[in-house]
Amino acid sequence: MKPWVVIVAIVLILAVILTIRAFYEYASLVRTDYEVETEKFPAGKRLRLLVLSDLHDRVYGPENEKLLDLMKSCEPDAILLTGDILTASRKKDPNQVFAFLAKSSKIAPVYYAPGNHERKIKEKKETFGILYDVFRRTLKQNQICYLENEKTDLDENVCLYGLDLDLKYFPKLPYKNKKPIYTAEEMEEDLGKMDPSRYNIILAHSPRYFNAYASSGADLVLSGHYHGGAVRIPKLGGVISPQFVFFPEYDKGVYKKENTEMIVSSGCGSHKVHLRLFNKPEVMVVDIHGHLI
Repeated sequence: MKPWVVIVAIVLILAVILTIRAFYEYASLVRTDYEVETEKFPAGKRLRLLVLSDLHDRVYGPENEKLLDLMKSCEPDAILLTGDILTASRKKDPNQVFAFLAKSSKIAPVYYAPGNHERKIKEKKETFGILYDVFRRTLKQNQICYLENEKTDLDENVCLYGLDLDLKYFPKLPYKNKKPIYTAEEMEEDLGKMDPSRYNIILAHSPRYFNAYASSGADLVLSGHYHGGAVRIPKLGGVISPQFVFFPEYDKGVYKKENTEMIVSSGCGSHKVHLRLFNKPEVMVVDIHGHLI
């Protein structure tokens, strides 16, 4: 047998195996746990946060039972949604997302910060009509706290911020002029100054502006947006973001800068490119606790 025939056969076999693996992973759903320790909590205190990002209208099982059952099993103190739970598309039926949000609010208090898709349906009503109004009404009816450059108290120790970035900070390649930069000064204008005596959490859909987040005095940032880089290569990380950014800097996992930790979710859904490899959809559980006695 000629060498080139062997090479082609091997490549085809690998392609089939990886395709099967990609379909399997896309249909999977996993729980990823993180532990965070802080001196701002009393010794022995623990707060469990369930973090969900980039669902993009995805449904897991009839009426999202698979996802909701996983969320219930985590027994969270609060559910934090970091944006792009729905997709800005006239072809999508939003009612499944609205039903999911309603059922989520029965599990634990829900706090929601917008991503670029929520921002898009708000700004482009000529395209999406009353979708944003119905979306906000659904949140209100289910007592879901929606944070658009606002803050709220989770408890006496924790202040939660929801960052609502302008669409210009979600660029598409190629850049028309230069890469947008979100500064610490702009962030202070949007969110105000943070109280250093509190444990400050920011729900920031895009992890791209970690420098600004770290300069703000935040203790913890929770993000998504890059979908884990779609295809992941061991030790190299995510290959490409939904925005066609190759090897995004903050694709998945834990990043630290100064006194700020950022945890980036690979998300639960996909948009445009329905591809995941070595990168299963995930629900994150973040346990924050004081120093153990």
